[in-house]
Amino acid sequence: MLRYDAAIAAEMVNEYFLPFCQIETDNKQRLFRNFFANFILIERAFLTSVYFPSEHDDRFAFSNNAYFHLDDLTKYFNCDALIAHPAEAAKIFKPTYDVSRRCLKNPMAEMKFTEAEMVGLLYLSLWNEAIDGISKETSAVSKQARDQIYRELYTLCLRSDPETAPRRFGCVVNFLTVSQRLSARFTENFSIAKIFDIFNCDNFLFEIMPQTVC
Repeated sequence: MLRYDAAIAAEMVNEYFLPFCQIETDNKQRLFRNFFANFILIERAFLTSVYFPSEHDDRFAFSNNAYFHLDDLTKYFNCDALIAHPAEAAKIFKPTYDVSRRCLKNPMAEMKFTEAEMVGLLYLSLWNEAIDGISKETSAVSKQARDQIYRELYTLCLRSDPETAPRRFGCVVNFLTVSQRLSARFTENFSIAKIFDIFNCDNFLFEIMPQTVC
């Protein structure tokens, strides 16, 4: 599943998130590894806010228009890769998904977060000038790209409602902060699952996500 998501995300940033396609390969990899977990969290929270907008709905969307129930994650984790009991896997991941529902999905649903705003948020999450190992040139490009998307996002908020634009813009930018913190927790969850033999993790996961323990 994550391989499929990574392929879709890579195609998207190469084709549409200019000037990503012009960055040198090593810097591309560093930017993308930092971006991928944010992509998973933001896109899934957005899709869930569209398909299951109720605050009390425990369904959570993921790839290929599928979904799982947050209150029954044991069913979701009952797969061939599982080593331990499904409840052990659910215990590790559920707190992260609960925070995602409370701090991303529910606010997105309440404010009727748009697809255009979601794409802008993903663009912001890609261009991070503070990533270790990227060149000065790539850092400068990242800052320039961020400055541009900040302006475009604020314009979107103005079109939605001029009176509430500053507040809406602040909410959108805050989603990035939430996503970045959840991204660290998400990758830590996989590290814990690997260390304690909860399930067999695809090695691809440790190549594509930072902070995971292989």
